[in-house]
Amino acid sequence: MEEFKVIMRLVKPYWKRVALAGIISLFIAGINASIAWLVKPALDDVLVKKDIDLIIFLPIGIFIILVLRGVFTFCHEYLMRSASQKMVMDLRNRTYRHIMRLPVSYFSKNSSGSMMSKVVNDTNALESVVSLAVKDLLIETTTIIGLAGVAFYRKWDLALVALLVLPGAFYGAARLGKRLKQISRRTQEKISIITEILQESFTGIKIIKAFSMEPREEERFGKNNKDYYRENMRTVRVSEFVSLLMEVVAGLGIAFVIWYGGKLIVDDIMTIGEFFSFLTAIFLLYTPAKRLARVNNGIQRARAPLERIFDVLSKEKEIEGNVEKETFEDEILYKDISFTYPMARHRALDNLSLRIKKGELVAIVGKSGGGKSTLINLLPRFYNPDEGGIFIDGTDISTLTFKSLRSLLGIVSQDVILFNDTILENIKYGKPGASR
Repeated sequence: MEEFKVIMRLVKPYWKRVALAGIISLFIAGINASIAWLVKPALDDVLVKKDIDLIIFLPIGIFIILVLRGVFTFCHEYLMRSASQKMVMDLRNRTYRHIMRLPVSYFSKNSSGSMMSKVVNDTNALESVVSLAVKDLLIETTTIIGLAGVAFYRKWDLALVALLVLPGAFYGAARLGKRLKQISRRTQEKISIITEILQESFTGIKIIKAFSMEPREEERFGKNNKDYYRENMRTVRVSEFVSLLMEVVAGLGIAFVIWYGGKLIVDDIMTIGEFFSFLTAIFLLYTPAKRLARVNNGIQRARAPLERIFDVLSKEKEIEGNVEKETFEDEILYKDISFTYPMARHRALDNLSLRIKKGELVAIVGKSGGGKSTLINLLPRFYNPDEGGIFIDGTDISTLTFKSLRSLLGIVSQDVILFNDTILENIKYGKPGASR
């Protein structure tokens, strides 16, 4: 139930579309109920009493009803798909914006493939759940109510017996849904690993080829892809077992209706038209009941991607100052700086102090791992020191806005990155308004 509340909060900004879809679902339910209702006059008045007027008008009426159902179904599907797609688009934008505001230390602890999987794969998984689960919840619930109304009107005691088996079936589906939740979490983890492998393989292709490691990478990818396939098949087994359960329940209910209803016809308690109108309502009712049982499965499958996405959104963003500084005038001062990387046993910098005057040319030289890059990375606040402070013209850089601080710096990174754009756009990336 908690997952459904979260999904409803995500869909809430698009409530007008969902509300309109809900209204349309009432029309669809009414049409489905009218089909079952029309079986009685079709049999009793047309086939038994041979009413000529009904022979002419009933087919026309049925044609109009089915056309209307098709139009309403199209509108309902479009509205729900539109709402779910917009929800996914906005959630994906929100997740990406949040990740871009996280400190560099988060990127050091999490693979880029894992983050890509959360932005792309997890949000895609939610789209199918929202569009299908919420849609089925609206249409199938109203359809069940409408068809149950027809069945109870025709023969309330028979309808009561035919529907008594449904609560047990829904309980079984709910129990299976809990297992599906665990499988869904593992499935999302597997696809995340596959995304990581793809990202590593494509960015490190020169290293892979240089050491002729293609067979090893192919084996690694194949193994994880097979694990993902197995988790998907577990999902299929649980989902289809719910369908099997509902088929068994439907079979029991309909078998009893035919047996008991047949006795009522023989005893002249029900007409043939009333019986088949009732039977049609029950037949049509079990189909939405099966779909409604699958709604819980869909909601349980949504739990894993929801947890992974909201885990990212719960991470604290970089803490930014509020002071603006437009020029560098005097000096940069590192004062008693100490810093340790997350999960590291030893400090990268230990009580370091350094003063750099404006106009000086300073080179930081030392062995690999000596803290040279760390010293530079602290200046634009890619990381924050554990102890001490850094000052520009006497102003603590932690009080400056990121844009103000980083606009004072010119950085040539040791990491070569080319964005998927023209050479010109890559050259002027840091200053988009620069002329040729």
